[in-house]
Amino acid sequence: MSAAGPASLPELRRQAIDLWRLRGGARLRSFIGTGQCTDWATRMRPDVLEAVFIARTIAADRGAPQEHLGYAKVWPRVARWAGMTVRDVPVAGALVVWQPGVQGADLGTGHIGFVTRVSAHGTTFSTSAMNVGGLYRMGYRTLSATPVPGRSFIYPSQPGTPSYRYVQPDGTRWTPQLSRTRRPSR
Repeated sequence: MSAAGPASLPELRRQAIDLWRLRGGARLRSFIGTGQCTDWATRMRPDVLEAVFIARTIAADRGAPQEHLGYAKVWPRVARWAGMTVRDVPVAGALVVWQPGVQGADLGTGHIGFVTRVSAHGTTFSTSAMNVGGLYRMGYRTLSATPVPGRSFIYPSQPGTPSYRYVQPDGTRWTPQLSRTRRPSR
């Protein structure tokens, strides 16, 4: 807050974006490398963390309560709160979140994965996720796209296109190295 009064929303947003440029890389690194499902979600969609970070920074200035992304089950609520689109229909590049107990998700924390593709007729979708049967273990599933209570999708900014590119403060581009993660042989 300045001597002239509280900062305007556009000014707060600019300040929050500047803060993300300074601290965003560290924020991303705090999720990556944990072996949890949120690790994979962060690798695939760092834009969600960025949107939440910016919204939280603005909310903190306004004295609003804070949310965090420690458990998969809170990601849809926090993403929606940060202005992202959350729906019950899959699109390629979206994050899929299962609430606790839904389609095998952990009973306490839920589960989160990445939608790798949606079938041509939109009847099924395929996912990749980490921490399936143990830390760092990848899992792959193809599921029906019919809406399921307790399952939601956090859309990329342009549905159908992955949005997992992150430009670091120094201007270099960081993209997850998907080629290093191989599907287990059957």
